Amino acid sequence: THDFDGIDLDWEYPEADDRNGKPEDFKNFPKFMARLKNELKKTPGRSELSITLPASYWYLQHFDLKELAKHVSFFNIMSYDLHGTWDQGNKWTGAFLNAHTNLTEIKSALELLWRNDVKGDQVVMGLAFYGRSYTTQGCVEPGCVYASGGLPGPCSNEAGILLNNEIMDIIHDRKLVPKLYKEATVKVVTWDDQWVSMDDRETLAMKANFARQQCLSGLMVWAISHDTSTADFSRDLAMVSNRQVLMQRAEIDTD
Repeated sequence: THDFDGIDLDWEYPEADDRNGKPEDFKNFPKFMARLKNELKKTPGRSELSITLPASYWYLQHFDLKELAKHVSFFNIMSYDLHGTWDQGNKWTGAFLNAHTNLTEIKSALELLWRNDVKGDQVVMGLAFYGRSYTTQGCVEPGCVYASGGLPGPCSNEAGILLNNEIMDIIHDRKLVPKLYKEATVKVVTWDDQWVSMDDRETLAMKANFARQQCLSGLMVWAISHDTSTADFSRDLAMVSNRQVLMQRAEIDTD
C-alpha cells in the first residue's frame, strides 16, 4: 500500500529474563525471521528485512547471529546507550562519567559480531542525536564518579538525558566550548555541576570514517526528532557520510 522497501524489527530482548524473555526465544527468533522473509519475498522489491542488535554481550548472547544472518538483509547495531544512570549500583560498571557513544567500546561491541562470522557489509552502525547526562561531584573528567543523572531538559523532561537540540541551546546560552576526547571520539560539555557527552559534525565524521575502515554497510541514527529545528545534525551526518539528502522543512504558522 505504501510502497515501503521492507520491515525493520526491534526486539529488546529475546531470552533476557529481565525483559520477559523465554529460553525458546533463541531458536524461535531465526525461525520467525525465515518465515517473515519468505512472506516478504512474495512481493518483489519489498523484501528488505533488518533487525536491531544490542551492543552489550549481556543481551547479544541470546541472539543466534549465524542463523539470523541467513535471513536478515542487515543488522542495525545500537551502538549507543553504552552507559547511563543504570550503571549506578551495577557491580560490572559503576557510577562513572563515561560517554554512551564511546568509540573504543563500540569497537569491542563489533568484535562480538566478527567472532560470530557476521560480515561488515551486513552491519549498520548506530549513532545518537542525544547525550547521556550526569550531575557531577566536582571532578568532570571521564572515569570520575558522578552523583546522579543530569538535570532534565525542557523538552525531554527526563533526568540523565539531553536531546541534541537541548544541548545546543545550553552551549549557545552559556557560551560553552565542547571538549574533544579523540580516542573515545566524543565531545563533552560541562557547566555548573552538569556533564553531558555528545556527537557533533567533527565526531560524526570520525565515526563515519571508522565505519568505512570496517567496511560497514552504513550508518543509522536515533533519533531525527532529537535534532535541531533546522536539522543541523542530519545535514552534518549526510555530509560526512557522503549522502545527498533532500529534506523538506516544516513551515509553522505562528499567527
